[in-house]
Amino acid sequence: MKYLWKKLDVASFLTAIYTGIVCLFYFYLYITQKASLNVLFFFFVLCFFYFLFLPISKKLNQMEGFHGQVLSRNKKILTFALVSVLTFLFLMIWFIAYYPGAFSEDSINQYTQAITGNYNDWHPVWHTLLFFTLPLKLFGKPSAIILLQILYFSLLIGYMALTICELWNIKAAFFSVVYIVMNPYTCVILLFPWKDVAFGMGALLCTILSVQLALKEKVPSKNWKLLLLGVFISSTTVFRHNAILFTATLLVALFFWIDKKSWIKILLFSCVSLFIIKIPIYHILNVEKPDQRVIETTGLPLTVIGNVAKETPYLMDDKLSDFVYTMASPEQWANNYNCGNFNSIKWSGINTSIVEEEGLLGMLKLMFKCFHLSPNASLQAAFALTDIVYGFETGLKGDVQPYIADSSLYEIHYPPTHNQSLLDFIYAYTRFIDTTVFKYLRTYGITLLVMLFITLSRMHFKSWISWKKTFFVLPIFLYDFGTMLLLTGPDSRFFYVTFLVAPLIITVTMHKKEE
Repeated sequence: MKYLWKKLDVASFLTAIYTGIVCLFYFYLYITQKASLNVLFFFFVLCFFYFLFLPISKKLNQMEGFHGQVLSRNKKILTFALVSVLTFLFLMIWFIAYYPGAFSEDSINQYTQAITGNYNDWHPVWHTLLFFTLPLKLFGKPSAIILLQILYFSLLIGYMALTICELWNIKAAFFSVVYIVMNPYTCVILLFPWKDVAFGMGALLCTILSVQLALKEKVPSKNWKLLLLGVFISSTTVFRHNAILFTATLLVALFFWIDKKSWIKILLFSCVSLFIIKIPIYHILNVEKPDQRVIETTGLPLTVIGNVAKETPYLMDDKLSDFVYTMASPEQWANNYNCGNFNSIKWSGINTSIVEEEGLLGMLKLMFKCFHLSPNASLQAAFALTDIVYGFETGLKGDVQPYIADSSLYEIHYPPTHNQSLLDFIYAYTRFIDTTVFKYLRTYGITLLVMLFITLSRMHFKSWISWKKTFFVLPIFLYDFGTMLLLTGPDSRFFYVTFLVAPLIITVTMHKKEE
């Protein structure tokens, strides 16, 4: 037994366990709840994936790490410019086809704030200022909002490609750019001026700067670099109300890489920038602060309760029944609620004030009561809601399509005739990706699995450098698995950041940093 344990490949074993648990969720909920069959299924899946991962893991572990390369000034400029321009031109296909862009109800709300000057922090005002007010002040057209966002993104992808070139090689940079830019999801989501896009770009930029400080800087960094990183960390934190899950963990990871004086400066610059944004700037603009709504942090409990109310109402006790039928009638639950999507009933005129009365603790108690009274319906709802993050067959779940809400309000609308040749190309290209093996490249669960597997395969458990590299993986995992608990429906845009940071995280694990 001791001999077998020594021969065990830890990376393959742990990744197989992770994969087996995900597969077991599907098997238990949709095939059978019989315990013995579930145990046998899990054992089979564990063995199958262990031996599938084993040769790949050994090869990755034995690979010599990459030292990177030193590029001349001209090569740096050429790499950055070429990737930025090509990215911009490719994304312009979607922009021209769907001119002037895509504006959801949230986007129209932020557009209204930008032109009226009446700001409300329900949608982060810092994002509204940078991505709505600034383009409108400069160019006066709503299309400028989308065009500038695409420009920012293209420059950022160029910067990422340059960084990967320096840390790894040009081949890795090429595949990283193709993976992100040629994903149809990227092309569509960039048509929306959503905070999720801004957060994704901010998170990627903060990760790039942090990785450069950790792997490239041989002496204490200059103060202006630390200041820039601090400002970008604070801005990224403000772009999403739960972005702190990513930025705080990234700061912790950076703590183990750079000298403590530099790290304290970054932390100080971040805090000062955050204070300036949230206090003086917001005060000058008379920003209205939204009420703290419990419903925005109880997505999982509401989804679980909703499925129990629809599927097994006869199992509910008096307390749970009072809550459920105060919120909505039995007919509303039966006709409007869809498993794993509380949003399906949320906007149909139900009484959500009862959620505020219960509070966060009360909602959690009701959720645990559901798991006790109706475990199968509760598990089904929880899995249907959260598998968008870790599921392997959820590439199209929560997809987004361009549209303009309230087009008559500000006369933001699509022209009477679209460029049909571009639309035909987009439909054909998207269908090709979505119906072939390439669909897995736009699935969050596969992306997280690949990052986990490569990180574990490259681990040398007696090397402190190796442990420090794993810390760069933690921000995206903590953000994704933390955010999924707040979901009220399949909002795939919340996790777009996963696609953006994945290539850089893999680059860190493959880089050879001396002890």
